[in-house]
Amino acid sequence: MTTALSKTKLFIILAGLSVGMIVLAGCLPVPETIITQVESQVATTFSTSTFTPTSTLTSTPTFTLTPTLEPSTENVCPGGDCAYTCLSKLKSFLNGPGQPLSLPNSITPQPGRSLKMTTLVTYQIEGDQISSPVLAPNLSSDLLPYQADSPAQQRIWAYFAKIIPSGQHREIKTFVIGTDGRGGVLASISLSTADLSNWQLNVDIVDAVDPTDMTYTLLHEFGHLLTLDSSQETPDLQLLNHPNDQQVYATESSTCPQLLTSEGCSKPDSYINNFYQKFWANIFDAWTKINAETDSAAYDRQLGQFYYAHQDQFVTPYSVTSPEEDIAEAWAHFIFDVKPTGNSIARQKILFFYDYPNLVNLRSQIVNSICLYSQGK
Repeated sequence: MTTALSKTKLFIILAGLSVGMIVLAGCLPVPETIITQVESQVATTFSTSTFTPTSTLTSTPTFTLTPTLEPSTENVCPGGDCAYTCLSKLKSFLNGPGQPLSLPNSITPQPGRSLKMTTLVTYQIEGDQISSPVLAPNLSSDLLPYQADSPAQQRIWAYFAKIIPSGQHREIKTFVIGTDGRGGVLASISLSTADLSNWQLNVDIVDAVDPTDMTYTLLHEFGHLLTLDSSQETPDLQLLNHPNDQQVYATESSTCPQLLTSEGCSKPDSYINNFYQKFWANIFDAWTKINAETDSAAYDRQLGQFYYAHQDQFVTPYSVTSPEEDIAEAWAHFIFDVKPTGNSIARQKILFFYDYPNLVNLRSQIVNSICLYSQGK
């Protein structure tokens, strides 16, 4: 019986360099190739990657949008290995096909401030549509232009709905536009404790600019949905209502013979349980002891040591934070990278998805849609 409780901490320290952490969230520059990053000295890239904790945004949805980018059967990416090439054609994510967009620059970093995400607008989702917005009240004046920028908000959702087939994101029922200022969280996904069939996608409109960062992060977040939705695990309210409570996790683990994630008990043949059995079973106990550490400095130090002891097993440094983040990182690189060769465990984690014909087909659909979007189709 296993548990995976991922801490919401601001930084993990690896070799003296800070890499922020997120729980079911992502925000990072994507390296050109993860394999060379893993097998060379990864620490040299840490200073350019920023992760931060996510806060669960309250979902009160609404606004209607039918994406104008309709699905196409045209195959513009034979072999499915051209995502980077296609994204390079987009100079700015929010300038996407058609009209350019100018965002105000009034929000500036505030050192030492809380990294809490501020909700600007919430939407309800039905299929590939978002419905009428509910605007958050009492916002500061520098946030109002972002809240009022419905074309940008629509474009962000339309892009996600374009690249992820609608049948694959049916459990996302709420879409939230928010911000924590420049930098910090780019996107996150969370499960509602009020409705366990409702996943919420959160995007920071201030940071939704670079096409590669945005696409990689959306794919990472979708990777969480793919591996943690109702077809993959049974949600556990006790876990959701008591995050970071080791006693609750210990109790709930007694009824879960598979991997217990921070949201619930994974199903026996789920992607994440199979991933855990293949890649984490031999190191999980050591990771669990580190994850239970309550002293922040000790946790940072021990997790850094754990990462360097198993460096060739992780696709990115962030993957070490939990099995959930590990599989989401591997999934994103499965979409972006060419099929790897070699025997390292990091490579095997990407190859893991090739064992599922349905996921290989889904990869082709996603990459093809990214390329169609880059062509304005």
